[in-house]
Amino acid sequence: MLGAPGGLSGPGHRLARIALALGLPADATGPDIMETIVAARDKPGIPPKMVSAQDALLLADDIDLLAFPTR
Repeated sequence: MLGAPGGLSGPGHRLARIALALGLPADATGPDIMETIVAARDKPGIPPKMVSAQDALLLADDIDLLAFPTR
C-alpha cells in the first residue's frame, strides 16, 4: 500500500519484532536482545490486578469499537 510503513518481516530484519517487543530499536542485535532478557529476570514482576467479570463486561450500547487501539 502506498504510504504505508515498511514491513519488518524481511530477511534484513530477522529480530526486529522481538527487539521492538522488548523496547529495543528494530536494529538491535541478538546479543542486545539476550542482555535485555537476562536483565529482566532480576526485575520484579508486575503484580496481577483482580477485577470482577462484571467490571469487564460490556453490553449493547456500552460497546464502542472505536475505543480499541488499532495502531
